Amino acid sequence: MTSFFFFFFKSGVALMKVQECTPTSNTICSVLPGYFCVESSGSSCTIGQKHQSCSPGQFISRKGNAKEDTQCENCPEDTYSNGTLTECKHHTKCKSQGLKEKRPGTRAVDAECTEHTNTAAIVAGVIITILLLAVVVLIILNKRKLQEGLRNLHHKDTPSQETTLTRVAQSRESSGTEDVTTPLGNV
Repeated sequence: MTSFFFFFFKSGVALMKVQECTPTSNTICSVLPGYFCVESSGSSCTIGQKHQSCSPGQFISRKGNAKEDTQCENCPEDTYSNGTLTECKHHTKCKSQGLKEKRPGTRAVDAECTEHTNTAAIVAGVIITILLLAVVVLIILNKRKLQEGLRNLHHKDTPSQETTLTRVAQSRESSGTEDVTTPLGNV
């Protein structure tokens, strides 16, 4: 029976020798650190198994030992663990730190915070800039129309050379004099 235990020890089933075999006792084996015994014979372990790892979102509720596996439990609401913690941590409260929550926490990861960006101020600045540009464009367009209107008005009030000559000729014919010129507005 001694060689039986020695065979398991040599085949790499997570065991280590605790006591060599003697004429009156078999080799006594125990599990390596990080393992627990799943099968034994007397006081010797014959098969060891690696402790389970808790998944993200779980915490280690009972650490494994040579006789028992690690026990995992799910994190309660508003807490998280990466799977290696012995208790879940509370999510960071971004607002209480004057920060904005970029990504809410889950049972596996903490909340992610970021600096506040004043979106309202940025939007207001863009709107004001657009309005100012629109006002400037309207002023320029109105100024051009006003100048154009004044030019047209000036051309209506100022008689052309042809109109003046026609009036002078009509005036000469009706009065019988030859040197009378009257501006358009005074006839």
